[in-house]
Amino acid sequence: MVRIGWFLAVLSLFTAATAAAEIKIYKHDQFSENLATAASELAGIPLAVQPGFVKGEAFGQVYTPGPGDYPIKAQAIELILAAPPNAHELTAHATFEFWIDDGDGATPQKAVPDFTVSTFDFLDPGTGVDGIPLKGNMGLIYEFDWNDPDGHPPVIMAGKIRVVVRFSAVAKDMQAEWGTISCAQMTDFGLCGCQNVGVLLDQSTTANANLLHHVTPMGSCGGGKIWDFWENIGITGDAIMRLRVDAQGTCVPDCTGLDCGNNGCGGSCGSCPTGKVCQGGQCEDPGCIPDCAGKNCGSDGCDGVCGICQGDDVCTNGVCVDPGCQPDCTGKECGDDGCGASCGACPGGSWCDDGVCRNTNPADVLVIAISPISGFNDEQTDVSIVGDGFQDGAIAKLGGTNLVGVQVLSESLISATVPKGMTPGTYILVVLNKDETSGFLTDAFEVKAPTVAIVCGDTHCDPGESCKTCPVDCGLCPAEDQGMMPDVVEEDLGTGPGGGCTAGTVSVWAPIWLLSLVCAAFLFGGRSKRS
Repeated sequence: MVRIGWFLAVLSLFTAATAAAEIKIYKHDQFSENLATAASELAGIPLAVQPGFVKGEAFGQVYTPGPGDYPIKAQAIELILAAPPNAHELTAHATFEFWIDDGDGATPQKAVPDFTVSTFDFLDPGTGVDGIPLKGNMGLIYEFDWNDPDGHPPVIMAGKIRVVVRFSAVAKDMQAEWGTISCAQMTDFGLCGCQNVGVLLDQSTTANANLLHHVTPMGSCGGGKIWDFWENIGITGDAIMRLRVDAQGTCVPDCTGLDCGNNGCGGSCGSCPTGKVCQGGQCEDPGCIPDCAGKNCGSDGCDGVCGICQGDDVCTNGVCVDPGCQPDCTGKECGDDGCGASCGACPGGSWCDDGVCRNTNPADVLVIAISPISGFNDEQTDVSIVGDGFQDGAIAKLGGTNLVGVQVLSESLISATVPKGMTPGTYILVVLNKDETSGFLTDAFEVKAPTVAIVCGDTHCDPGESCKTCPVDCGLCPAEDQGMMPDVVEEDLGTGPGGGCTAGTVSVWAPIWLLSLVCAAFLFGGRSKRS
């Protein structure tokens, strides 16, 4: 439910506080520039959620201003995030980073951001409480204070603007809250837990626009990180994230003596032919080839960087490590050194067992199939699981939900029951033995929403009609039809006191209800910044 009255009242307060000559919204999502309008547009549209972040990981976007926008004053960051479907009230703190450069790649062209601020440094003007964390299912506006010299990013004279949101809390085991096994803390599977909020994604993807600073595939949950565009690692959709700016529009482009590169106002003085690179405004033969293989920080060998370390971490041999951490590879030939780096890799065909490379594989659990492959969430579904390596006492899970009545009938057969009440969606099936051996089957079981008939007297809508066309006083309303939900669901499917259909919202993980809009004013002067 969208609380429209409070939503619009706060929005008008925000607009009055940021009045300027020309306000622009830089964004990539498909919704309206007005955050309140965008919230209403979310109803009835299937949206995806990306919840799996660990401490120090970040998401963000790259904005490319028009040549006539400079100089630019950043006024506010606007976000619509997602809450866990089974824990709507959870919050998470983060830092906002601004990176200003001319680079076309995902990795910033400098070692440290141009401006950083924490969610602890914002003030809720409605309550006077400072410290406004991220929260899902809300429209959030973090406004900068241009009356305080330290309360805003620098004036942007040229270049692209990278705005990054970096989580500051350790990820937790939240498979029950998010309903997915990927949010569990199971290091054997490389699962590191989730944050209290997730990134809400729209239905299309803007190339080279959405950023992710994530742990390396070979790193630990708190190990080194690399920059990527989302589409390069299989994430689709644009984050509902915007940058509100005051575009001054007084910059004068100047390409005097330049054959390529930036014209000083965000435009281009030209591009170089194949085989040439732009150096100092001139097309030159490339004298250096950047190399970041195996690195997540430090120099790329060509005056660039392979990434930066967060917090107090330091870059050692291209890897971010805690300065107080003492690596220990005593007696180890593989595995973690205790500081996020590796003691070595095992050759092909072998595996790492507590720091020692073994030539035989451990006992695996094989999960082949589940039958049936779907069921409705308003009833229990008895299932059979076929595979190999099942042991007495094994448990079976769909996402983060334990199946009930699990019986191991043999090494290759389990009977169990899918409980009522699971959120509609497709789930991974995991079987865990007592000796910690396990196996899984992705996209194994679909939980469906039931179709509920709502009858008003003797009047029915035709079975082919949907909630969008059905009269408000009767009809056959699919419980999930492009996000449309019946107002009244009667247990006996008899006469009901209404049967109207109202808009809802459906996501990959859970329904998203936008509750309200929070406008956070920046509070910086008069106290020290907290991280």
